[in-house]
Amino acid sequence: MNFNRRDFIKITGTGAIAAGMPDVALLPYVEKKVKEYDLRLGIHNHGPDQKLYPGPDDTWEAIKSLDKRIGFCLDIGHTTRLGLDPLAGIAESIGYFRGVLAGLG
Repeated sequence: MNFNRRDFIKITGTGAIAAGMPDVALLPYVEKKVKEYDLRLGIHNHGPDQKLYPGPDDTWEAIKSLDKRIGFCLDIGHTTRLGLDPLAGIAESIGYFRGVLAGLG
């Protein structure tokens, strides 16, 4: 039997997908699928060396007008590398918070 991410989420009850870096131009399509499959999605920031979603504020700017099921998956390491307080990022994203990545590399 073939399973995709939507099936995995529904079967396991995990509730959310952590997305990598969906291009901003593709976010309307992502939003359509989130609505169609009633999914929760967290886009995580990728640090100062990336143009797309370097910090939590950049992620927020990209998603703030989208369906509220699309939120943040805060990367603690990248947020710290930007000189920002990860706890503040979590506090500011209440209602949109989907999880934490704690990469140490």
